[in-house]
Amino acid sequence: MKNYIAGLAAKVIELSREAEKWRDKYQQLKKDYDDLEKDADKVADMCNQLCDDVDKLEVISDKYKRELWIFGSDTIESAIWRDIQKEKALEEQKRKEQMPRKLSDRLQWGRERSQEHNMQQKKNKIKHKEMEL
Repeated sequence: MKNYIAGLAAKVIELSREAEKWRDKYQQLKKDYDDLEKDADKVADMCNQLCDDVDKLEVISDKYKRELWIFGSDTIESAIWRDIQKEKALEEQKRKEQMPRKLSDRLQWGRERSQEHNMQQKKNKIKHKEMEL
């Protein structure tokens, strides 16, 4: 009888270990499932955002097609080219206005800004003199 009870106790211990393994496996699978669900939610959000972006781009595309039909491709292309040139000029102006970090560069930058300012004042004086005549 003692051997029978010891055998059953060993089987209980073995089954409890097996149950523990299955519990751990279940918890890991549940964690993986939750992670996948979070990723799926993120993908769904990105999909919704991309759909919104597509809708906005379709509206812009429709407007562009309408303007292209009204003004013609040459006018649109020249307007785009002028806009690009203005953008480049603004970027160059911003770059010039930024003060350099090195002291020697700052001195050179200050001289250039001073020369530009003096040239602008001379131009303004000439304009005012011409207006007086």
